[in-house]
Amino acid sequence: MNIFMESPLGFLLIFGADAYKIQMKWKFLHAIAIFSLIASSQACNVGVRNFVNQKTNQCLETDGDGAVYPRPCSCMPSQRWNWTGTWIVNLGTNKCLGSYGTQVYTETCYDIRSQMWSVGLTGDLKTRNLDTNYCLYNALNGPIGMQPCSDQDYQKWLG
Repeated sequence: MNIFMESPLGFLLIFGADAYKIQMKWKFLHAIAIFSLIASSQACNVGVRNFVNQKTNQCLETDGDGAVYPRPCSCMPSQRWNWTGTWIVNLGTNKCLGSYGTQVYTETCYDIRSQMWSVGLTGDLKTRNLDTNYCLYNALNGPIGMQPCSDQDYQKWLG
């Protein structure tokens, strides 16, 4: 194809206005599709993270009712978490991860120790609740819970 054909004016003169409009619409839609793919692939990597259990390869997920459970990983906001240095806040609900005994839940964020966490600060990848000093875990085919910290992989979370 020569340069005359590749220019908008040349294309317009050879194929007519309708063909030119179709070509421009296609280029616009193509650009939108590429931008959407780039945006969606980057959205999973900006500022927040998934908590992925090293043993089960499942992600920490929550719903609007405060339940916390394991699910196959995705970039859904219900699986995206922001660790602020103290609190773990879910992107989808804007609620904080909390623990009471062995139970894990999300609720409105408060300045309380049951919602405060250390996340892999010692290089062991453990997510430790500062109130109970227990670690977040996900046993194979089991729920998310808390238990005394150990060296088991089901207590290790990648993010």
